[in-house]
Amino acid sequence: MKSGKPVYYWDTCIFLSLLTNDRKDASLIEGIEGIARAIDKKECLLVTSTITEVEVLQGTLSAVAEGNFQSALKRRNVTKVSVNSRVTALAREIRDFYNSQRKLKTPDAIHLATAILYSVDELHTNDPHLLNLVNPICNKYTIKICRPPLPRQAALQFSP
Repeated sequence: MKSGKPVYYWDTCIFLSLLTNDRKDASLIEGIEGIARAIDKKECLLVTSTITEVEVLQGTLSAVAEGNFQSALKRRNVTKVSVNSRVTALAREIRDFYNSQRKLKTPDAIHLATAILYSVDELHTNDPHLLNLVNPICNKYTIKICRPPLPRQAALQFSP
C-alpha cells in the first residue's frame, strides 16, 4: 500500500465517534476530524476491515450518518479489506498469543491483523485493549497503535 502518502487504519470506534458526533473527548474528535480532512483532500490513505461495516451499522445511526459512512467507504483513497484466510490466520495467532495474558476480542484481533498485513503507518483507535498492547505484537509485528493525532501533530509527523 505504499504510495508516498501516510496510510492509516481506523478501528470501528473511530468511525463511531465521528458519525455520532461524540463530543465527550474533544482531543479525540479534533484528531479524527483532522484525519478526515486529510482523507477529503486525498493527502492520505485509509484502510479498514469489512467487519467495520458490521460493527458500525449494528448501532443506531441516523439515516444521514449511515449514508455518510457508506459514501466514505466508496472513496478511492479508502480501502475495505475483506476478512480472508491471511487475516484470519494472523488474527488467530494474535488472539492465541494474548489470551494467556488478557482476553482480546475477535474483532480487535481482526482489526489488528488487517492493519499489520496492510503495513499501515498507524492504527487509530480509542480502545484501551488495543492501545495498551505492547509492541511488537506477538513479539514480532511492529505497528504504531495510537489515537488519531491532533492536526498539527500529524502535519509535523508527515511533513516532507
